[in-house]
Amino acid sequence: MKRKVVAILIVVLIILFAFCLRQCCFKSAEESGETDNGNSKQIKVHFIDVGQGDSCFIELPNGKVMLIDSGDSKHAETVTNYIASLGYNTIDFVVATHADADHIGAMADVFEDFEIKNCYTSSVKSNTRTYKNFVKAVNDEGIKLKYPHSNDYIVNEKNLDVEVMGPLANKTYSNTNDSSVVLQVSYYKTDYLFTGDSEYNTLLEYNLEPIEVLKVSHHGSKTGTNKKLLNILMPKYAIISAAQRNRYHHPHIQVMNLLENAGVKIYKTSESGTITALSDATHLEFVTEK
Repeated sequence: MKRKVVAILIVVLIILFAFCLRQCCFKSAEESGETDNGNSKQIKVHFIDVGQGDSCFIELPNGKVMLIDSGDSKHAETVTNYIASLGYNTIDFVVATHADADHIGAMADVFEDFEIKNCYTSSVKSNTRTYKNFVKAVNDEGIKLKYPHSNDYIVNEKNLDVEVMGPLANKTYSNTNDSSVVLQVSYYKTDYLFTGDSEYNTLLEYNLEPIEVLKVSHHGSKTGTNKKLLNILMPKYAIISAAQRNRYHHPHIQVMNLLENAGVKIYKTSESGTITALSDATHLEFVTEK
């Protein structure tokens, strides 16, 4: 009888030990960002609805965050409140793609409300008050503006890259749009391309490759996208940031037709509000505000 009791106790202890070991290993996997099927933490890309402008906030899987553009000044609270609602008071990387007000108009407010660690922008400057306010905000923060070019990296880690595709280092740009800082954010097998307001002739000069998600250039302007560019990029999804019934008639019907004919799934902030792309090692999904 005693032997049976001892045997039962041994079995119970083995089961308890195995359970505790499993729980410990599972916790360690969560903390390291790995799940049971080998997937990593998600990258979260928020295409913020700022009307006729651009603003993207990215939660990188390494714990750092990036803001690409801020929209214009009238959408400052939209951007700052959105970032704050996610629980952040520091932004590791700010990228002002170029000097136009619909991309940097709210930057002064962003710098006022958050601690900014790094700031990147185009080397083509502007004499506008908006641009001067942006530069002043950077100087007041006590950091230096950085002017990246093709083949530079903002982040370069295992399975995670933020690569600068353009502008080219050896080229002079005559307008702010074509001087836009173009970024490719890659996490495992999912690539996101952020084009600023670059025209397609300029984008075609860069070392582009097939991607999954395209932030359509210049709010869907017909000068930002053509068939040749789409044939190179072969995007599965396209995000268009533009206001409803805007005076530029963005996105242009020609661009919409090109995307639709290429079988691209299109999301528009004018219809869906803020759009969030979530991806890990194996999956990509979209969540819309509306």
